[in-house]
Amino acid sequence: MKADLRAEVLTRRAKLTPEVIAARSAALTRRLLEFPAWRRARGVAAFVGVGGEP
Repeated sequence: MKADLRAEVLTRRAKLTPEVIAARSAALTRRLLEFPAWRRARGVAAFVGVGGEP
């Protein structure tokens, strides 16, 4: 089940244009920066994708 879901997500992502990816990234960044918990946080853990991982 997890492998099927992962394959589906990767297939969908591969179809996105760089412009769509950039626009969605910018929108997500704006929403995150407006999120009250983010604004109050004194520290944040983050995942950095490698090899095309989002």
